[in-house]
Amino acid sequence: MRLTLAKKIGGSFAILLLFTGIISYMAARAMSEGSTVSESMASDVIPKLTIFNSMQGNLLLAAMQVRVFFETADPQSYAQGQKYLEASQQKFKELQELNTKFPTPEGTLFTQKYGTLLDKYAESIASGFAVQEQAEKAIQGMLEGAANAQQMFGKLIATMGETQRGFLADGNVSAAVQYSHNLVQASVFLRQLESIQSELLLANRRHDTKAFAAQLDALTAIRREAQNIRANLLREECREMFDETQKALDGFTKQANEMIRLQLKRVELGQVRIQSYQEAYRELDKSAIRLSSRAIDTVTRTNTILSSSLRMLIIACVVLLVIGAAFSSIITRMITRPVTRTQTFARAVAQGNLDQELDIFRKDEIGMLADDLRTMVGTLKQNIVDANHKTEEADKATARAREATQQAQE
Repeated sequence: MRLTLAKKIGGSFAILLLFTGIISYMAARAMSEGSTVSESMASDVIPKLTIFNSMQGNLLLAAMQVRVFFETADPQSYAQGQKYLEASQQKFKELQELNTKFPTPEGTLFTQKYGTLLDKYAESIASGFAVQEQAEKAIQGMLEGAANAQQMFGKLIATMGETQRGFLADGNVSAAVQYSHNLVQASVFLRQLESIQSELLLANRRHDTKAFAAQLDALTAIRREAQNIRANLLREECREMFDETQKALDGFTKQANEMIRLQLKRVELGQVRIQSYQEAYRELDKSAIRLSSRAIDTVTRTNTILSSSLRMLIIACVVLLVIGAAFSSIITRMITRPVTRTQTFARAVAQGNLDQELDIFRKDEIGMLADDLRTMVGTLKQNIVDANHKTEEADKATARAREATQQAQE
């Protein structure tokens, strides 16, 4: 079976093309994988990270403004806090939509858990706001109750003072002395009420539950000890005034109890608010860190894929160049050298040198040409031998004819 030169060249290029196709396929596959990862980053990871950053910022600003409101009762701070909280909630809705479009187990778990924590935080703020308003009203009521109780004690002291002076005028020294003790005790109670009012306001600003309890105990002690004054009042007018004072003191105590109850409720809700905020922010931060790590891993993987693709392409180009150079050299040797030798052989034959040897034996077009040239040279040699033989016979015939002519002339 003869393998033509064209088939040899075509086969060589076919091998090159096959190798090129394989390398190109591997590179294209790597590029496609890198493109897929990049697309995932652009449509999933990066938008989620942006939303996470916005959620964290808005949640932090909301917490700061809410804290200012609960410390200063500034309504503008509460409005700003609600604005930031609503912005964070809106971003959370966008994140939920992205998690629905690009679902992951971690994303689904986060949206469920964080949604519950965020709702709890929002509810604690709303409840705290309602209690804050009630507490402010209770503080005002306590101040009014304290002022009323102090005013009534002042009136009681004035009434007992007039009564004491009347006893002195009547010469009732023992009654005057008794009223003197009542006046001292009532004055002490009045100063204590003023102190309790100040301490309650201070405890309210500090959210000091122990101070609240201490002032309630002091109020209870005043109400209990004040009964000693009534027992020593001799005139009905003074006892009626004391009863009015007692009612004012009871009203102050009730208002103080209500204020303390609401303040304790506010402290409790504040702890719930702080705890729910910390839990929500911690969960948000944990998920953001997890997503950031995923983004870093994805970028690293993409970089590795693209680097591998680049290395593969470089290696493929080098290998193709080497193989191409090798094939070129082989093809050159397959064609140029035999053709040059055949050309030299043909030139020698053209110059009459038929003793040259053409040692080219191949099963392609060049081999066929070499066989034809050798056959041609062999045919030429045979023709030359035949021509020489015929020439010799002609010479001999000419000689015999010349001899016969000579003999005829003689």
